Amino acid sequence: MRAYEEADPSRLSYLVMLTFDKSVGQDKIDEFSDSLLRNLGGRKRIYSNFCIISSRERITFIWPAQSQTNNAVVISRANTILYKKLQRILLKTLLGLIFAALAVAGVVAYLLWTGYFEWSLFEHAFRVATRLAVYTLSAFIASLALTELISLDLNRRFIHKLDWLRNIILNNAEKVFSEKVEKTSDLPEPLRGTLACIKAQQLLAWGQLVRIRLPGL
Repeated sequence: MRAYEEADPSRLSYLVMLTFDKSVGQDKIDEFSDSLLRNLGGRKRIYSNFCIISSRERITFIWPAQSQTNNAVVISRANTILYKKLQRILLKTLLGLIFAALAVAGVVAYLLWTGYFEWSLFEHAFRVATRLAVYTLSAFIASLALTELISLDLNRRFIHKLDWLRNIILNNAEKVFSEKVEKTSDLPEPLRGTLACIKAQQLLAWGQLVRIRLPGL
């Protein structure tokens, strides 16, 4: 069994492509994913032809999810999905509040300019509303900063445990598939094309997991 690795700390990902001497069945792929689940923790599910093991610190994609194969690919990266979703929610809400505040300020300025009401009658209420808006915007900005700090800490821990992760995956592969791992630094051209397609599918699945839609925003 040959193992081609790509460890990229800058992109916070670890990839290994396992090439078997003979085709392995779905039962072995399931056994491999279950073995990784026991060691990595978290929960397992099938999504877009990937078996996904997600824990608090990392998310691991195993391809293929359900088929007999001559190759298996494992891609693991820091699990920042929850924090990315929170950041998107906070950012969209923050932009909505800013636009709303600008709209209200525009209406008030227009009414003052046309002399519709006296400024002295609403000055106190306007100052209170301004303070509330400033505090609210500050809270949202602080929340964005906090989620970014948590994401950075997860990234730091992922890099710190990269060698541990590599050993877990390769040791489990040797145990489940009953073959010694031989590391290789090169791939034949057909396998390069296959790996490129798998990486593209994984990025698409990752994007779908991170994406969140809020009605009206």
